[in-house]
Amino acid sequence: EVSIIPDIDFKIDCFAERKYKIIGPEKVFSKLLSADNGFDGSDSSKLEGILSPSWPVVLKGKDKTQAGIPENATKFAFLQPIETLDCSEIKPWIEPWAFVLMVG
Repeated sequence: EVSIIPDIDFKIDCFAERKYKIIGPEKVFSKLLSADNGFDGSDSSKLEGILSPSWPVVLKGKDKTQAGIPENATKFAFLQPIETLDCSEIKPWIEPWAFVLMVG
């Protein structure tokens, strides 16, 4: 489970080397299904993307907490946008998780 921005409900599963898949929550899937992006739910590989190389988390204690980084986090990586998704109908100022899908 990954939190991109503190208090944003967006979940991915990291698998293989530097790959991720959107795994939730349900409201994300509903929005992606309603967008005109060709995703019909039958091919979950359309919700897979690439991660940047990982880097160590260097913040500690209070700084780490204030940044919304889980205490047990030791690495971080950036998501590359999923090229097969068209999120143009999703408004990131209403659905903050969509910002990640648009720009990574």
